[in-house]
Amino acid sequence: MAEHAIKFTSEMIGAILGHEKTQTRRLVKPQPANGEQPPPKYQIGDILWIESTDVWLEVTAVRMERLNNISEDDADAEGVLACDGMFNDADYCRIAKEIGSAIGDPKPCFVLLWQSIYGPESWSQNPWVWVIEFKVAQVGGE
Repeated sequence: MAEHAIKFTSEMIGAILGHEKTQTRRLVKPQPANGEQPPPKYQIGDILWIESTDVWLEVTAVRMERLNNISEDDADAEGVLACDGMFNDADYCRIAKEIGSAIGDPKPCFVLLWQSIYGPESWSQNPWVWVIEFKVAQVGGE
């Protein structure tokens, strides 16, 4: 078991503490050739410390997948409800139509959140990502 520092926005930290965010996706670096899976940076049982907080997470699952393969349930587990109001309705509706989601589904919000972090073309590039599932292990002192 190893300990790692990890960054989240204040909105995502709130979603974690509210048990609305139980997954995160991080780019696989470097991107693998032919889908060959490199060794994961995180392992089940590892502890993640959220930088600038006293919140610790325990990794419960790790897998590699293409970004566009995120399911609606996984988009929900990404805590996208914490992003409500961050994006305008026109962008949300455009993305929902592009990816074949219904209005009100969490996946379009996840796409917009991803693009706000990694750039407008990042979704269409469909990179390999680590899907890290976690639970809150500790909040506050030792």
